[in-house]
Amino acid sequence: VSPELLRRIYFPSLKHSLQPLVEAQVTVIWHSDGNIVPLFQDLIDCGVRGFQGFQEETGVQLEDLPRLSLPSGKKPALWGSISVTRTLPFGTVEDVKKEVERCIDTLAPGGGYFLGTANTVGPEVPFDNLIALYEHAQEYGKGDGRDNGDRCWR
Repeated sequence: VSPELLRRIYFPSLKHSLQPLVEAQVTVIWHSDGNIVPLFQDLIDCGVRGFQGFQEETGVQLEDLPRLSLPSGKKPALWGSISVTRTLPFGTVEDVKKEVERCIDTLAPGGGYFLGTANTVGPEVPFDNLIALYEHAQEYGKGDGRDNGDRCWR
């Protein structure tokens, strides 16, 4: 489906559907598979205030995400983006640690970032990689105390 068709048919209905949640000040988080970067502004205009599930394999560039802005001027909440199709199933423990650091360094400054996987973790993921993800995220996400809250965990 083309973005133009979505803009003509889908997004007006989505905005109408989300309006009660927006009015109730519910933070709407959008999960997506694939590259929805061309539709970010449309979704924000509909009331979406956060995004989860960035799969870089589909063309999403993590470096572009911190530039997103809500009408309030704040950045949207962001969830992700450890790869469940490359790094977790096929990478080493060190690869997982590097990806944890890259995601935190890229997406956490300014707050509103939640480290997680890009999608569902399958049975092919080595247990050691899951443990490395969790443990390294806990440690690296704390920062060194000089980051003024820009890291994930405190």
